[in-house]
Amino acid sequence: IASCLVGSEMCIRDRTSTILHLLIKAKDMTRLLPPNYNVTLEGYSIIMRPIEINDIGEEYVSWLNNPEINEFLEVSSQREQTFKDIIQYVNKRRSDGTEVFGIITKYNNKLVGTTGLFNCDKKIEYQNMISLRLIEGDSKSTMLTLGYGLMIGDKNAQQMGVGGEAYIYMLSIIFDIIKADLIFNMAVLNHKEVIIMAERAGFNKLYYLKDHIELSDDKYDGIVLTMTKDEWATKKKRFRKLLDRLKINNEK
Repeated sequence: IASCLVGSEMCIRDRTSTILHLLIKAKDMTRLLPPNYNVTLEGYSIIMRPIEINDIGEEYVSWLNNPEINEFLEVSSQREQTFKDIIQYVNKRRSDGTEVFGIITKYNNKLVGTTGLFNCDKKIEYQNMISLRLIEGDSKSTMLTLGYGLMIGDKNAQQMGVGGEAYIYMLSIIFDIIKADLIFNMAVLNHKEVIIMAERAGFNKLYYLKDHIELSDDKYDGIVLTMTKDEWATKKKRFRKLLDRLKINNEK
């Protein structure tokens, strides 16, 4: 009887330990890692800062599952997105040393979209650019090369032109704060709005990729656009009115 009681006690302890482990794991799924770039930008009509857990609600999830919004996003080729998926995505970016920023309109203090960085030193496109002698560099060097994407989910914000403003402020983060050497943006060739926005910001078209981008229904031709830190130093002068109104709070 004694040994049965001991065995039962051990069994209860094991079950309790398992339950606690699962509860801790579940709680971790609702946590975001600390931001890598704890910087807040207040511009003309928007504020940009690292995304927070309270930003990720039903509306945000609905954007990623809306075909009109996610048509040219990576998630369009994946299953329906959930709150947990977004947490994992943001944490993956932060564990890689990059970041996801929330875009908030000042007049109503509402999250209307996001913009995210990723490390291109680990991406095959960057190595291809070097091997094709389109850019100078070494994929094993210390050259800081970043890529980024932008999503404006709120329709009113889309009509207000928030995306263009966020685009310029993101370039300021990349070159003026993070001090990157090169930024590149790979877009679906059919996504004319993004390509036009990139060209207006000063990006250069580098090369085309046949059937390179796989989305929900098919493979699409892509285009790689780039900008160097020296090009930004020259081209940002045309955005002086926007950048002069930019307030930066860079918390260490």
